[in-house]
Amino acid sequence: MQSLLSINNDKFGSKFILSEDENIKKKIAKAVSTNEFIALETKPLHNIFFADINWTEEQEQSKKTGLYIKTLELPPPGRFMFKLARNWPVVNKLNKVGFSRLASKGNEQVYSTGSAIGIIVTRGGNASDFVNAGRLMQKAWLTATSLGLSVQPVAGMLFLAQRVIEKEAEPLSEKNAELVKKSYNEIRELFNIKEGTISMLLRIGYGGEPTAKSLRKNPEIKFV
Repeated sequence: MQSLLSINNDKFGSKFILSEDENIKKKIAKAVSTNEFIALETKPLHNIFFADINWTEEQEQSKKTGLYIKTLELPPPGRFMFKLARNWPVVNKLNKVGFSRLASKGNEQVYSTGSAIGIIVTRGGNASDFVNAGRLMQKAWLTATSLGLSVQPVAGMLFLAQRVIEKEAEPLSEKNAELVKKSYNEIRELFNIKEGTISMLLRIGYGGEPTAKSLRKNPEIKFV
């Protein structure tokens, strides 16, 4: 981890901060798992997420975009429940007996594992800040890969927080918007962030080889 700790922050003001503290990792895991709870409780978010899932290899090969179900590394029971959850009327009924909280708790346990949690903090939250955050994320990710480490971006809750901050919280309920804000502020406090925007969060550790990968379309590059 020493090479990751020594990553230079970029000249545009983005900072990469890493923590291996077990207590911090557990609290961060609880905060970011808020995303799963809210996604399962909010119909538009639920529909957007499940519309991007590729359930078969044929779909993955055909679309070459979205999230291939096998990349989630779910055990058979988990995969069954995931397929069950794609139907909104079903998951809406299950939520009444605590399904969304159970799913969030399960992800919290996963997020708390791993060797470290890293965040990228930018000066602000405009377009150029996020581009610079992406540059620093690539540097951190490539460094981690060179060390034989695996990296998992965990940014759903951060993106929801950005919408709340920008007063664009719909379709979140007022209660869930406040929950997002509370979780985001907890992460700021845990990393002692006084100013700037947390633009990305990375879970880092020794994950081994994945059993599947999501495909992507070739880029269309146009010179103008």
